[in-house]
Amino acid sequence: MTIVRARREAVGGVPDAELEALINECLAYTGVPRHWRAPDFDAPAPPVLEMMLVKGEMRQSWFTAVTSFGTPADVTVQELRIETFFPAD
Repeated sequence: MTIVRARREAVGGVPDAELEALINECLAYTGVPRHWRAPDFDAPAPPVLEMMLVKGEMRQSWFTAVTSFGTPADVTVQELRIETFFPAD
């Protein structure tokens, strides 16, 4: 479910050929679950994205939220999106 949210955020609602090529290259790596290759974009997105970073014995859990400005009056913030990370552990 969280890969759907990550992919939605990556394309920003407007996918282009270069970004789709990059996403397909990343999904082709060994160990990527098959269901990530065909996400259900009609499913509701969760409000936050959980992730865990692991290096050796060190593990950190985080969750992230993305804020998007909808219909701004100023063109300078038309597509402004702010991603914020918070520790989950």
